[in-house]
Amino acid sequence: MAFAKESGSFFPAGLVKHFELQSCLASIAALHFEGQALAVNEEANAGILYRYADILDNAMKQTRALMNSFQLEESDRISAEATLAAAKADVQQFFKIYRIYITSVPSEVTFPQPFCKAEMKKELEISEVPLKIEVKANQQVEAALLMYLQKVGELRAATAEQVAQADAEARKVLLDRLLPDILEKGVAGHELPKSMEARIEAIQEGDGLGRLMKTRDDLLDWMDEMEDSLSVVKTQLEKAEWKQSVDWIEANLRTLGSNMEEVKKSITLCCNEPKIYREPIMTLTASLPTCSYAESPMDSKRVEEATRSVLDLLKDRAALLTSLLQDKSGETVVRERIQSDKHLLNVEAVIFTAMTVVQELKRRLEDNIGTQGTLLKQLKTEYEKWSRNRKVTAEMKKREDALRKIVESLNRFDACSERLQSMQLCADCIKSEYEALCEQAGVY
Repeated sequence: MAFAKESGSFFPAGLVKHFELQSCLASIAALHFEGQALAVNEEANAGILYRYADILDNAMKQTRALMNSFQLEESDRISAEATLAAAKADVQQFFKIYRIYITSVPSEVTFPQPFCKAEMKKELEISEVPLKIEVKANQQVEAALLMYLQKVGELRAATAEQVAQADAEARKVLLDRLLPDILEKGVAGHELPKSMEARIEAIQEGDGLGRLMKTRDDLLDWMDEMEDSLSVVKTQLEKAEWKQSVDWIEANLRTLGSNMEEVKKSITLCCNEPKIYREPIMTLTASLPTCSYAESPMDSKRVEEATRSVLDLLKDRAALLTSLLQDKSGETVVRERIQSDKHLLNVEAVIFTAMTVVQELKRRLEDNIGTQGTLLKQLKTEYEKWSRNRKVTAEMKKREDALRKIVESLNRFDACSERLQSMQLCADCIKSEYEALCEQAGVY
């Protein structure tokens, strides 16, 4: 190349194309060998292999178009076809692996070392030779994922709010009656009830309040970064086809902001109660009013059963909500259906199918919430029967009120923790939506 420049000659265009083709084939080969190494552990690497398959599929099309743009020697064509055949088999294998395992797809992947290393560009100073194969996501898949994430995000937000309201109602009924703690002897003695002590120990052992504060701070930092990033690229996303996604992201960021204010208040209140969250339990125990033990009515079995039914209902609800918020199966359905059918027209039908799991979880949550009214009514009835013969002294009432304040604080902590978990998952959804939108629009 240097000699050609010095002599004033030209560098043959066909040779430029040849170097460009070799660059593409070298990158495809690197992805092939790296992908086969990852495929040894299919379950752990299914999401990465999906990305590799998408990249290889795109790279094959570009390479094929390049091969058809100039005259190839037969030996070069045979070599190139062999590389492309291996890549085609990889694409089929990697997509098949992904369909077997329901797993998340990383937004970015670390490419093998030889990939994008077209040193001949630097050495030969040929501008036409790409440093890498241009990696573009499947536009149909990304557009469908945008629609799916919006719909499932709205469903999750509405359901989480419905669950929060139902939880607050049930917790208030339990708190007003100091259940299940009031059924223990510790209520009228000098020690904390075992159930209450266990809750406090679980929080303190894992530095629950510290973790809550860190999650809050990390989420606040991410929200600030997200708002700054969106303000920078917003002018590049003004097309009508992207406006709905931008509006959705902005609306959800505002919702996160309003929820964050509630979280800040709750954490501040918890920080103002170090005896519960920071200091040894014996310090809290010693600070409570004491009273002599008073015998409770003997027959507490029915109220215990009614209380257990409500607590089990809340436990099942929490598990269902976590499943709803973390479910990734719908994304798998969208990718699989649209990836396998390039001419699919009814995207709405695919999204409807993809939401089957979350819709079923939503229905089960609604059934769970619908059962709550009956169980709470039964609990109130059994509690009234049980408490009629209780002899509550002034000392006992004073102690029960103090214990009730502790339970109220612990409930606040739990509600704040659940809200932050929901907010974090919402933030992950916003991040996925934003990355998919930027990739679709070609904004980086």
